[in-house]
Amino acid sequence: MNLHNIKDRMKPRKKIPTFKDEDAEREFWAQHDSPSSSTGARQASDSAEAETVVANDFAEAAKADA
Repeated sequence: MNLHNIKDRMKPRKKIPTFKDEDAEREFWAQHDSPSSSTGARQASDSAEAETVVANDFAEAAKADA
C-alpha cells in the first residue's frame, strides 16, 4: 500500500475552533472533551465546577505527597 492511497482514505481534520475569551473556550471543552483524553481529571459540565474539581484533585495529591 503506498502513502498516496492512505492519504486518500483519511478523514479530513476538523478546524480548530476560535473563542472570544477563555470562559467561552472552557465552556466549549467542558462539553466536547472526551473522558479518555483527560489525564485523571473528572469531567464537569460547568466551568466553575471543573475548576473546583481540579483544585480539589491537586489538594488531595498534595496531601498524599506530604
